[in-house]
Order: sequence, then structure tokens, then C-alpha cells
Amino acid sequence: MPKRQYHIVDGRVIGETSGGVRTDYLRDALGSVTGTVNQSAQVRNTYRWKPYGSLLASTGADPDPGVGWNGTWGYRPTGRLRASHYVFHRHYDQLSGQWTSPTIPLASSQYQPFRLPSTLADAPTRDQRTCAQILKGRDPCVMAQKLKVVKEKKAGGIICCDGKKIICTWIPPGTPYGDGVRECTIVHESEHILDTVCPELGLEEATYIFEGAKAQSECRAYAVSIPCLLRNMGKFCRPLYGSDRQGCIDYYWSWIMHGCALMDSFGCMRYDIPFICGKR
Repeated sequence: MPKRQYHIVDGRVIGETSGGVRTDYLRDALGSVTGTVNQSAQVRNTYRWKPYGSLLASTGADPDPGVGWNGTWGYRPTGRLRASHYVFHRHYDQLSGQWTSPTIPLASSQYQPFRLPSTLADAPTRDQRTCAQILKGRDPCVMAQKLKVVKEKKAGGIICCDGKKIICTWIPPGTPYGDGVRECTIVHESEHILDTVCPELGLEEATYIFEGAKAQSECRAYAVSIPCLLRNMGKFCRPLYGSDRQGCIDYYWSWIMHGCALMDSFGCMRYDIPFICGKR
């Protein structure tokens, strides 16, 4: 079977070459292939599509192109009853109604081959580097902060290393009274694990499955981390006396009040935490 090469201009698939023969696509406003044209500008095949990708009608005896419905944007038929089309470099989640991985820029020199998400991931482009290539033996949390992968200054977060989620805390070990806060930060970030997604390649910050998940996830996370701070305030401040003990208490209360303020901004009053946030 001859190898099929696709031709791309500005991210749109405009045609293909197979067996040394080039075929260009006619397309509609959606991006579906409505016809094929040879190099003599003759229309060889035509296609009409139903709204969700099934073929309504076609004419012509030439081989069908490799893409069809919405094909110039990278959709390709899978030949399966369910999951009828694969979207290039993206996986769609019906439950959340969102794309669960970002579109990866295509290399300008060639069109990467399609592969089904249930088998193999698409080949990376030249612009991508794996997490291992980025890290080169360095701690992923340290590198994420150094490369400003984490966009805001945070006590903790979840980063992605080639699809693997890693809980990070950027509170340095040995910070006065800080070990308990580090512990509670990890507890907090653990609540976000199931609400976030990661791309298959690279080092970057995890993103929420969908925007509505962020507020819900933050509410749950503060609902467990604020009681953790209260417990650790007693555990870490109890051995201290005089000004040190008061400084320790003030340090923990500053974290608790910060958490309470964020809970309020996320509308978390339905969680049974206000009695803690009202204290001081």
C-alpha cells in the first residue's frame, strides 16, 4: 500500500500525495472535505456529510481521501461504531464535555501520522521535549519553579512530567514552624489529583478537567488542609515557649486566615469550616 503524505498550510490539511499522485481537497465552512481535485483542476470525487460525520452521499470513482468530515482540521474516521472519529492530538471526554489534552503545534515540514488514542499517542513534533530531557536529573518540582512552569507563586501544586502527576511543595525544608505547613500543603494538593489532567509529554502544571471543577476541588482541599493546620499548630507550637511559641501560633493563623479568605472567594460556605474561619 503506497505511503500517504498530507499537505498542511497554517494548520489546515489541504491535500495529500499517494503513490506519487497529488490530490487537493475542496472543503466547506466546517472544514469537511466536500470534493477532491487532481492537478489538472478537475473535480474527481464529491462528498456530502451528515451532521455528526456519517457519509450522506458521494460521487466519483477515484480512491477516497484519508480524511473526510471535518478532515481539514485533523479529524479522521476510525471505522468504529462508537468513537467514530479521532481528533488529531486531542482526546474528548464526554462526561466533562472538554478536550482532555491540548493541541500540539504541528511541524511545518510534515503532517504527523494519526494513531488511535486507545493504542499509541501521536508522534511528538520537533518543538516538544520530554520531561526527562528537560529535567536532566534535576528535581521536577525545583525545575518547574525555575522554568516558571508554575505561573503563580504558590506553596504547592501539581505538575505533570510526561503524563505523571507529581505533588510539589515549595516551602523549603527547615523553615521555622514550616514542616507542619509543608505536611498540610501536601494534604491540600492531594485533593486535586482526581480533578486535574496532564498532557502525555513535557513538564508543565496540571490543569483542571473543566473550569467548574476548580472551585469544587479547592473547597474540598481547604476543608481538609485547614483542620490539618490547626492540628499542626498545636503539635509544632506546644514545645515552644515565650515569643517563639506566639510567633509559631501567629504563623499558623496567617496560613489559616489566608485559606479562609480563598475559601470565601470560591464560595465554600457549604463546607463545614466557617466556625474555624471565624476564630482568632
